[in-house]
Amino acid sequence: MTISILVPVYKVADKIERCAVSLLEQTYKDIEYIFVDDATPDNSIDILKDVVSRYPERQSQVHIIHHEKNRGQGAGRNTAMQKATGELIMFVDSDDYLATNACELLYTAMEKSNADVVSGAYIDLLPNEKRTVFQSKLNKKRFLNTQIGGISILPCTLWARLYKRQVFSDNNLWFTEGVNLAEDYMMVCRIMLKAKRSQIDDVVYYYDETILHDAAKLYPKHIEQLEKSVMAVDDYYTECGAYKTYLVTIQMAYLYVYREAFRAGVKVSHIQNRITWWSKPISILLSNKQTFAIGNFIYKAVRAINNRIG
Repeated sequence: MTISILVPVYKVADKIERCAVSLLEQTYKDIEYIFVDDATPDNSIDILKDVVSRYPERQSQVHIIHHEKNRGQGAGRNTAMQKATGELIMFVDSDDYLATNACELLYTAMEKSNADVVSGAYIDLLPNEKRTVFQSKLNKKRFLNTQIGGISILPCTLWARLYKRQVFSDNNLWFTEGVNLAEDYMMVCRIMLKAKRSQIDDVVYYYDETILHDAAKLYPKHIEQLEKSVMAVDDYYTECGAYKTYLVTIQMAYLYVYREAFRAGVKVSHIQNRITWWSKPISILLSNKQTFAIGNFIYKAVRAINNRIG
């Protein structure tokens, strides 16, 4: 089966060589590589082309698509998905890289389990340490509770996973252009509702966090995107008839938005009418300097209890 590896490229001149080499040296042979140049202003694409030239046996498998203007991570992934022809899909961020046998390990596990999604362990590359993160083995209800309502409790990432392409096409799942924060969250929470999943403990991915960003400083311009991500999950679960099952979890996600908006010094603008009667008092507490600590304590307590349900 062909694996389509999808890689948006933007301002990664110092990382793209490492990424591309790890992809082109995969032990699995039947791979289609789709790189999307999201109008990167640096020489990332020149470096990429130079790397590809070193692997003549792979050149026919490599496709580089160019956006005329920068459209963001979500649009880049949509463009790559539209171009992909493989029965299987992997997402790789261009500043990260794969273990050389990642595709082979994940494909073998998928064949054995007949799962729609197989997740592997990954190495979190932090400024002063490396940390191995293993994927969750919780049952579906508890897994989705931690993913939807926790947002930051367990990793909610597109990468380090192999997907059957049919999971996307059968459920008409696409990224929302312009949403470049929590877009992984938006997609993974929707995919996992319908998908049969499996996991392996082998390390398949290296996630580069050597340059840490202050989320509180990034959020002011991204709170609206975070709101849209949670609303997209809400709408999808409602459409699939799963809203009542995950009502508390979805409300936890909305309260998370309120919490992060307060910490970023901005106001939520889209989700007020989606807050239920019981979560509204908590949202009010989370929106006020004098009561934030109390609201945050209640939020964490309810979230912890909910995450144990399944």
